[in-house]
Amino acid sequence: MKTQSLIALAVIAFAAAARAEQVAVPVHPALNAPFYFTLGAFFPSTTTQAQLTGNATGAGTVIDLEESFNIDNQKTVPSFSGRWRINHRWRVEADYFEMNRENTRTIDRQIEWGDQVFPINTQVSTKFNFSDLRVSAGYSFFRTADKELGVGLGLHLASYDVSLASTAGGAGQGED
Repeated sequence: MKTQSLIALAVIAFAAAARAEQVAVPVHPALNAPFYFTLGAFFPSTTTQAQLTGNATGAGTVIDLEESFNIDNQKTVPSFSGRWRINHRWRVEADYFEMNRENTRTIDRQIEWGDQVFPINTQVSTKFNFSDLRVSAGYSFFRTADKELGVGLGLHLASYDVSLASTAGGAGQGED
């Protein structure tokens, strides 16, 4: 009885192993397609402080844009990415998103922005635009139909456009 149980167990184990070998590994399109593009959503949560120092005074007010101007600290923004698989080992990738925020508010304190001074109770419009571009090249050391291990080297370009403006007292703008 003991021998028959061991034989039955061995037959079941070999059958399961044979079945496991027959299951095909899924082919992932991102690892095999020559071109691969995605469109998605990004949910950044930010706290933003900005300061533009004036040439004349050398001073500038540090501004918390979410608190001072009530601009959104969370926003859903579209994101784009693409990959060109040059050959089995090499690839070039790029990702991009931008987050643009603006609002108008009557300020409750004096703000020095560059050489412009916005007095208390002035209606001031603010704009904070941010864009992010990443480009990289990668090499895969190990590849299967559903896995990849490699290394990449790339460039990251972040662009900021910040401005404060008022119809009552002119405008002050700055880019970083």
